[in-house]
Amino acid sequence: MMSCRDSWVSAERILVVGDRDSGKTTALEELRSSYRANNCEIGGFLALANPEKTWYRLNSLATGESRLAFSEESGLGSLRLGRFFVDASVFAWANAQVHSDLEHCKVVFFDEIGKLELQGKGFAPSFRSALEAEAVSVVAAVRTSFLDEVIHTFSLDKHPYSLVNVVKPIRNES
Repeated sequence: MMSCRDSWVSAERILVVGDRDSGKTTALEELRSSYRANNCEIGGFLALANPEKTWYRLNSLATGESRLAFSEESGLGSLRLGRFFVDASVFAWANAQVHSDLEHCKVVFFDEIGKLELQGKGFAPSFRSALEAEAVSVVAAVRTSFLDEVIHTFSLDKHPYSLVNVVKPIRNES
């Protein structure tokens, strides 16, 4: 992992890969802590859910602001993704925030790159911009089932990247 204490650092591309509910967001939080311990300015977003996982909020790592992006409740937005309604205006805000983060942050996080982004929606615009930024490291969560398509769609195979595989822990129910 890079040290932001250094005056010059090369950008990293890290994909945190796992299945649904495997702990990708937890792994992103651990990586975020490591970068913060090295005095890195951090931007981007984590998607945090309620315990029932009936809604998700996008939390800006640069500003601390949080907005509801996905909900099972109708009325959040006209866009549907599986069982969720999606608020496209929240992603417009999030993309604008990431573009701002790219001007001063050394690391940006994306939780997560998936179906929306593969359709050119969600974080797709700011994810592309972040990948093009030479001095910014990009850390993104990706479901295993979308990994190959994400690598192809965003031309990640043209630059070095690392994979962090996250496996859902097995519970011993005695």
